Amino acid sequence: MRNEIYKKYRAQGYEASEALRLARLPKHDYGLGYYYDYMQGAKTIDVPELAPEFEIQLECFYEDYAEVPWEYETNGEVIVDRQYQEESGNGNVEMWRGDRNQYSYRYAWQEAVRKTRKEFDEYRPKWGKTMRQDYALERVRSDFKHFRDYCRDDWAYIWIKATLLWNGKEVAEESFGGIESSDWQFSAEELVWQMIRESKAMIYAGSTVGCV
Repeated sequence: MRNEIYKKYRAQGYEASEALRLARLPKHDYGLGYYYDYMQGAKTIDVPELAPEFEIQLECFYEDYAEVPWEYETNGEVIVDRQYQEESGNGNVEMWRGDRNQYSYRYAWQEAVRKTRKEFDEYRPKWGKTMRQDYALERVRSDFKHFRDYCRDDWAYIWIKATLLWNGKEVAEESFGGIESSDWQFSAEELVWQMIRESKAMIYAGSTVGCV
């Protein structure tokens, strides 16, 4: 699993040392499940390291995000227009047909491969040519799947809110927006950790001034 995570970060252009560090980050399993489990209201998270007088709740909301992912995440343009038959060999690959086939979403695959290979040639000159081309192609494939899944509503932008309660009273809150639901757990776990740190700070303050 860590090897796959390492390859993912390398394909995104991270140096080997940084990709390895990210792959080795510990994963905390709080049994979060799926993001839509938290759409119907706040749910308490099972956090073993939390003091018994504290409680952490998570809640998710769909976000009306103005941007689409291909506006800032890719080297290849995504063309959205009325469905029509393109000429073959133009380098575009259809991702999805929406609104009862009235619209076509096409990814400029050839352009994306060319630009991404150029980036790897410029910023990873020590890599062998075959390695650079392989990683560039893997990034383009990853982008294509990511955007296609977005068109198919397989993921959406969401807002995640974590709340810390002390003896049933809300004492802290933190939230993240613009989170991709397909990778929501990483952000949710970070919010949980923030609430854990907040609870520990309150315990420390209480032990010194007697307020907790």
